[in-house]
Amino acid sequence: MTPNLTTGASTTWVPSGQPLTITAAAPDPEGVAKVEFFAFPDDPRSPARKIGEATGAPYSVVWDDTPVSDLNTMQRYTVSAVATDNTGVRGSAGVSLGFSLP
Repeated sequence: MTPNLTTGASTTWVPSGQPLTITAAAPDPEGVAKVEFFAFPDDPRSPARKIGEATGAPYSVVWDDTPVSDLNTMQRYTVSAVATDNTGVRGSAGVSLGFSLP
């Protein structure tokens, strides 16, 4: 099972500090138990974090506290969705996003 990940952004660069809706479609014949959403910064000094999880379709979360960038630090993240079906099988997908000044 591989989820299909989409964001509310029309490009890969989104305004920093603004809420961002992230949605995953996760079709699976056994049924989907949950979809977890994670943010992995490109900067290895920054920790990855769980944004949230959804247990029912549409599998969606709002990332309320997106990174804040300034003129010197345009931050990039890989946002991933990890879908787990009712038998415990997992699949994942990711998309790279940059956060720029609003």
